[in-house]
Amino acid sequence: MFLTELERSAEQGWASLLAQADLPQQGWSLKQLSKRDDGDSARIAYRATHADGFCYTYKHQLRPQKSETFQRQFDSHKAVFETFPGSSEHQVPKPIWMDAETQSCLFSYLDGEPLAEPMLRAMGDLPTQMGLLKRAGASGWIHSIGRMWMSGAFSSRNTLCDTCENFGPRLKQVGERSPPNVCS
Repeated sequence: MFLTELERSAEQGWASLLAQADLPQQGWSLKQLSKRDDGDSARIAYRATHADGFCYTYKHQLRPQKSETFQRQFDSHKAVFETFPGSSEHQVPKPIWMDAETQSCLFSYLDGEPLAEPMLRAMGDLPTQMGLLKRAGASGWIHSIGRMWMSGAFSSRNTLCDTCENFGPRLKQVGERSPPNVCS
């Protein structure tokens, strides 16, 4: 089987990351969790399991090549992890190591699917995306993230309120009624 440019780059980033993080070079199995490889963006995530039983999430980005942005995103994730409420229901993976040069990073592994994945699968289906956001909001996850934003640890552009403001008019255009006012 042939590796894509993204997969070859991820393989090289993985070896470099292991060395920097002082982790064993042998005994790993990688299972692909997600992959995006198009003209604008090329990124891949794996579940990395060591023979001794410990697991990490390994993420690698080939495109866009913007090390400073990659570093800022990792630092933002670190800030979210450090300020997120200590809830077993709403977890954020712990940042372990980051290499800005290869745009590779390592996080603790949490079983589950990030909200971004079903949102991407529902691309172009605004009612389905709004349903996903409503479920996430009802579970308290988005509310918890919003509390962190109030403390300056998170960007407001990803909140449900902002999504309602941005997509509400578009939902009306496709025949849906306005989203409920969940932000008051």
